[in-house]
Amino acid sequence: MQVTYVFPVTSEIKVEDGNWSCLSFERDGKRVSIQKPYPRAEFDRHWDSRTTHSPTALPKAWFEFEAGQDEYGTSLVTLQVILPADAAEENLRKETLETALAVLQELTSWIRVLTRQFWVGYRGREFQQQKYLIYIGEGKERKLCHTGGAGWGYQYCKNLDATTWAEIGTKLALGARPRPSQLFFCDALLDAVQADLAQAVLALGVSCEIEISILRQDILAQKDEEFQRLFEEYMKPRFEESFKLLKEFGCDLFRDFDKEAYGLVRNLYNARNKAVHRGECYYVEGGKKVFITRTEIPKYVAATEKLFAWSDAQRSRICVR
Repeated sequence: MQVTYVFPVTSEIKVEDGNWSCLSFERDGKRVSIQKPYPRAEFDRHWDSRTTHSPTALPKAWFEFEAGQDEYGTSLVTLQVILPADAAEENLRKETLETALAVLQELTSWIRVLTRQFWVGYRGREFQQQKYLIYIGEGKERKLCHTGGAGWGYQYCKNLDATTWAEIGTKLALGARPRPSQLFFCDALLDAVQADLAQAVLALGVSCEIEISILRQDILAQKDEEFQRLFEEYMKPRFEESFKLLKEFGCDLFRDFDKEAYGLVRNLYNARNKAVHRGECYYVEGGKKVFITRTEIPKYVAATEKLFAWSDAQRSRICVR
């Protein structure tokens, strides 16, 4: 017995051209299959009007969702759940919907994390433009002078491709979830493109802090249980001390991996504390306040990426799979 769901994802998923295999795996005793996401951009490329025939087979669901596309979103994900042949029809929705929704959430999370398409599952990219009106004069005498849109237009992602699609399939089959630090990083990109500087710095700092904490926990998991218990009970290292502690656990120093990124991550963590308590984005250097500006956000994003790359390398080398 097969149930097919078509989910509108409330944002554009940027997808490479080409025919890809469906992702297929077992979940909760059911067989799940996911088709390549169908983005609005691909629909626009192949379909100019209701009277023009498309050169490719378009999903019927586009026509069903098109009238409310602003409400429903700009990408479609088709997901099939296969139950045993003797499954009762009245239980189909109850048996499959929970599984389908869980898989959809995991899928969109992995797309965000692995492609850095930070907007996926939230809303379309139109939020990069802040619309505005300009009026000249006061009260009843004022007149509309200009309308426009202004935005940072910060681009930071890669298209979903066949290799990443297959990697996502493997992770879904294993039941793996993105690390919270990876999701916080994507949230920071979302904040940055909305020009919410304090929130972006806070989220980047938190993502670094959590990534270090998770790496420490992964390495601790290799130790005996008594050592783990004593460590968790008596040791709560601060952020910078965690790097030294990880060195004792056999990690390479992040400072040696990338000295510039190490300095930026330290500044980011300190600024994160100020963003939490004061609502301002600065760190103290030489007794003076140094503010992080919007134009500097890209280099802090790059430094966080390097922290993730270093962390993954240490995890692969030290932790038993």
